[in-house]
Amino acid sequence: MPVIIRNNDATELCITKGQEGHVVGWQAGRGIHNQLVLDVLFVKLDKPAKTIKIDRLPENVFQSPEVQKM
Repeated sequence: MPVIIRNNDATELCITKGQEGHVVGWQAGRGIHNQLVLDVLFVKLDKPAKTIKIDRLPENVFQSPEVQKM
């Protein structure tokens, strides 16, 4: 699923407003009514200005610390 970064969250990692990427995974938990709730979203950046490497994640992949509903 394609995504576009909406904020300058980490400019040193090329996670900047307008940067394109796509979802490569997620982690979900259970809500108060036992429904699945999205906890963490993993995004791979498309053509970042430089290659990023975060421990325990593939190249150019980061985990979104904040998942917002649209």
